Amino acid sequence: MARLFSISFYFQEKEYTALVSLRDLGHDLCCTIRYIDKELRFIIPGDQLVFSLQEGLKEPKQLPHELAENLLKCTTNALTEHLALRG
Repeated sequence: MARLFSISFYFQEKEYTALVSLRDLGHDLCCTIRYIDKELRFIIPGDQLVFSLQEGLKEPKQLPHELAENLLKCTTNALTEHLALRG
C-alpha cells in the first residue's frame, strides 16, 4: 500500500510543495514526487521524480542540468527530514 503525503521545501529562497507517494517494494522503497508549482515543472523533464533506495533516480533517467540537480537535492533533503520526524 502506498503512503501519500505532501512536503514543503525551500528552493532558490522560495517555499514550494510537492506530493509524495511511497511504496514498499520488499527490501526497497519507491518514491514518486510530483511538483505542484508550474515553475518547477520546467526544471525537471515531466513534472515528477521517481527513485528507489536501491536503484537511485529512475525517472527521468538523468537530470538535464545543475539547476535540476539542486532541485532534487532540496527535495530529497526535505523528504528525508519528513520521514525522520514521522518515523
